[in-house]
Amino acid sequence: MATPFVKRPERHQPLGIRNLSEIFHLLKRHGISYFDFGLHLGLSRPTLDVIEANNKRNVNKCLSECLEVWVEQADDVKSKGGPTYDTLMEALRMMGNNAVADEIEREMGLPETPPSSPPAKRLTMQQLLGK
Repeated sequence: MATPFVKRPERHQPLGIRNLSEIFHLLKRHGISYFDFGLHLGLSRPTLDVIEANNKRNVNKCLSECLEVWVEQADDVKSKGGPTYDTLMEALRMMGNNAVADEIEREMGLPETPPSSPPAKRLTMQQLLGK
């Protein structure tokens, strides 16, 4: 019997409300801090403060609302690449959660993120002048 075809998500595909449940459960399972994550996704502190104030002591609801305003492209979300799997993985990696990003990529069937190149070595003024 043939295996049913399952469409793999695209890394650059814009995410919307329909994707939130799956993303929420993956992040919740890995214990991701909604506040730091929101900042890395391009949300502002005031936006995250409002989310926190509206959902005292309910970190799951805070994470859910954080993702919701992210897909609605609030604040500086567009400058970070908009709501895509790429920006999701990049935010996790910027937070130092490489293993979580790798696991989510595997679970979602996404191609692995290519390793980023190390930062270029900065030259001193003497090196630039050839001294």
